[in-house]
Amino acid sequence: MVEIKIGQQNLSFHSLHVVSLRIDSTDYKSIRMDPRYRIMKQIVPGYLSLYKYRYDKSYAFAANYLYKATGEGIEIPSLTFRATVSNFLEECPQIQDSIKSKAYKQTTIDQLVRDYNKICVDREPQQEVATTTVDLRELNQLLEDIRSKQEAKQPVPAYLISTLKAMYEKNPSKEAKKVLKELGEN
Repeated sequence: MVEIKIGQQNLSFHSLHVVSLRIDSTDYKSIRMDPRYRIMKQIVPGYLSLYKYRYDKSYAFAANYLYKATGEGIEIPSLTFRATVSNFLEECPQIQDSIKSKAYKQTTIDQLVRDYNKICVDREPQQEVATTTVDLRELNQLLEDIRSKQEAKQPVPAYLISTLKAMYEKNPSKEAKKVLKELGEN
């Protein structure tokens, strides 16, 4: 749950309704961790990003989560760190070998992410590339949510429509245009 105070009014948003937000200079993103969404704090940006999230009933962003721009992600376990992360990053043998040889550990996960983005993605992390890819995945998720409301003959909430309009402006797609037209918004 995210609460924002505007003047005298407090607004509350569930993590399902938030795509991303920035507080001071820190970015937060709503990421699906089956079976629900969690607000996560971005630690290292890039094609492979490092996020921290809160365990249930905790106030601190303490748990680590690796997230690829493709939408894949994993919670970083304590006991099986090397095997789990090595399998998740299998498309990059150089990093995989370094993990297996104990060059990285949980306390240096941020450096692992930076190195992965430098070595395996073949460039410095570029926020724009990751954001565009993620926006497309999120646009598809948003369209799916709207379609399910329509199929259930439920009204489509205004926040979904306004989010769809904003995403359509960034990444115009035929499907988004079609849905906006059906909703009488285009």
